[in-house]
Amino acid sequence: MLIMPSTTPDSSETAVTWNRLKSELSDLFSQTVQRSIVHYGDHQPVMARRIEAKLKLPTDARRQFRTFYAMETLNDCSDRLVSGRGPDLDIAFLGTVALQQAGLPLDEIFATRASLLEHCGEAYFASSSERKRRFHRTLVDLGIIDVAPTVRHQY
Repeated sequence: MLIMPSTTPDSSETAVTWNRLKSELSDLFSQTVQRSIVHYGDHQPVMARRIEAKLKLPTDARRQFRTFYAMETLNDCSDRLVSGRGPDLDIAFLGTVALQQAGLPLDEIFATRASLLEHCGEAYFASSSERKRRFHRTLVDLGIIDVAPTVRHQY
């Protein structure tokens, strides 16, 4: 699976370059190997807050984590994947949605996050959902997420 940040998704130059790269990738990979490609918008929470303040926009806790994305495949004729731009979503869900669209099985963590997509909607980070908090607490308790401060050794 290729996941590629897009900086200028509507540029004709970008489209020409992308089509050339896609053709080269298709030639490079075996025709029997399917590849999923995800294009997404780079999100920068600090910059989003600064723009919000500069433009005097109403505060929106979701704005800083929202991203656009589009998916497509190489060497796949199954029509399983709905190609093109999907609805904007919270960046935390991008990996989960990509795995779902690729038709890959989800482990317990991704399956839970997928259920939280339906539960929290596009506002994962901004959601005050108790269910989401319990999920995060479980990840910490299992040692999957380490929230301890990193100790830097000085030599």
